[in-house]
Amino acid sequence: MAQFHCMSPGVTWYHQETNLIDLSGSFNASLHAEYTLNTPSQKQNKPILHFTSLSDLLFNGSKLQSLRGGMFWPSEKLKELVIERNNLNHIDDRKFPFVIGVEELQLEIHNLTNLVYKKYLGLEYVQNINFSMYKIHVKAVGTLSSLNKTYEGESIRHIPSSSATNISQVLLNLKILILTCNKICQISDDAFDGLEALEKLNLGYNDLTILRTHIFSGMPHLEELYLHSNRIKTLSHSTSSSLLKLEQLDLSENSLHSLAKEMFSSLSNLRVLNLCCIGLIYLTNNIFSGLQSLTHLYLQRNKIHKINNSTFLHLTRLHMLDLSGNQITQIAGKAFINLSNLQELVLSMNGLRSLKQEMFTGLKNLEKLKLRVNNIAHIPHKAFSCLSQLSELDLSYFRLKSLTKEMFTGLMKLKKLQLGMAVGDPKPPTKFSSGAFENLVSLVTLAIVQCDLPLQKEMFGCLKKLTYLYIGHSKIGKSASFAFWCLTGLTELVIRNSALKCLDNSTFYGLKNLTHLFLIFNEISKIENGSFVELASLKHLDLSGNDLEILTPDIWLGLENLHVLKLSSNKVIFIMSPHFYSEFEHLFCTYGTCSCVMKVCFFPINR
Repeated sequence: MAQFHCMSPGVTWYHQETNLIDLSGSFNASLHAEYTLNTPSQKQNKPILHFTSLSDLLFNGSKLQSLRGGMFWPSEKLKELVIERNNLNHIDDRKFPFVIGVEELQLEIHNLTNLVYKKYLGLEYVQNINFSMYKIHVKAVGTLSSLNKTYEGESIRHIPSSSATNISQVLLNLKILILTCNKICQISDDAFDGLEALEKLNLGYNDLTILRTHIFSGMPHLEELYLHSNRIKTLSHSTSSSLLKLEQLDLSENSLHSLAKEMFSSLSNLRVLNLCCIGLIYLTNNIFSGLQSLTHLYLQRNKIHKINNSTFLHLTRLHMLDLSGNQITQIAGKAFINLSNLQELVLSMNGLRSLKQEMFTGLKNLEKLKLRVNNIAHIPHKAFSCLSQLSELDLSYFRLKSLTKEMFTGLMKLKKLQLGMAVGDPKPPTKFSSGAFENLVSLVTLAIVQCDLPLQKEMFGCLKKLTYLYIGHSKIGKSASFAFWCLTGLTELVIRNSALKCLDNSTFYGLKNLTHLFLIFNEISKIENGSFVELASLKHLDLSGNDLEILTPDIWLGLENLHVLKLSSNKVIFIMSPHFYSEFEHLFCTYGTCSCVMKVCFFPINR
């Protein structure tokens, strides 16, 4: 396929086989039919482009000011025309400048305020129109009508439907219409009449407050509707009753506060519903009845306090439910009992204080459960026992007093676990009982923050599949002798801000596959010779932010594959015997905001 990209004016092409022309950033003035691209000294009555094989034409950031009639020669093969980020303020409405055959028309970020229906004559095949970030001030919209006629030099005040042109005669194949980032505040009932082929409509980021009853009745094939980031206050069942094929509805970031009973009952094909940040305080019983196809429901960042048994009763196909960022303090015992297909449940950032043993009954296929940032101080034994398929559990930023192995009963397939309190929480850190991880035989990733975690020999005894371990802001004791001996599959270990004071040859015993070791911002002042002798696979070692002063050559024994060593923010004043530098030909020492008295330099010596 022949392509041409131009970044400067003054060029003419007549290659008939060109398929794509990119004129982005090319022009400093308006283009019209009287000039060819080389701007000759004499005017020529030619179209600006005449390519029989042209399929894609781009004018991005080209400072275009106007598009005049006849500037493009008709081409049945031209499918995509993109005119974005220009200064466009006029489109000739006497003779449309575009071409028959175009399927995608992108006109983004311009200064147009006057959009007349005649501008679109000839676009019978267009399927995608994007009118994002115009400066259209629309107080009432007649039949495009979604943009339709405006009086010369001023925004629309009102257009009665009897005087509006039937848009179906102009854009009868339109499938995608994007009107985001304008100032549309009102749309008449018949505004979209005739757009029967439309499949996607985006009205996000406007000033809509009310949606009239039959506004969408002329779009029987609509599948995606985006109304996010407006100021919509009310929405009735009748508004959506004609959208029988709708699959995705976004009402997020509006001011609905409450939802009418059974307002979604006619949306039997809806799969995704976004009600994020609309001010919801409560969910009425059976509010989601009729949504038998729904798979994703987003209710985060509202003000919901309570979940009843009947709230989600009819959502039997639901896969994802997000309730994070609410004020939920109470969840009925059988609130999720019918959600047998749910795979992800997010209850983070709420006010939950306890978990009932029967709370998760019915969630037999749940894979991800996120409960971070709640006030839960106690988890009853076998609270998760019915979640046999759970692979990810987030209990971070909790206020648990203790953790026991009985809490994790039944989680035989759990692969990722995050737990602990918030850094700086004044309450005593969570205490671990002996064998707390005994039931988590499939665990791959474990993160522990602000816990009382004295590292003992059998602490991680059953975690033979673990590959990543993070311990931060926890009490682990002065050393960690043989604490990791059974973690033979571990590849990355992070111990951060946990007051580790010394390392010896038992600290990392058994970690033969470890490749990355981070021991940052501890209190390490002593590293015994041979402390890393077990770490033959180690490639990256970070000892930043400790109290190291003297480093001897024998400390690094066994580190044949080490590539990166970081000693930033230590007190290193002496490194004995430069002879051992020859072992680290590919070693890099980084300092950042190093506070060392002496900056270490390596001088490789030939072996």
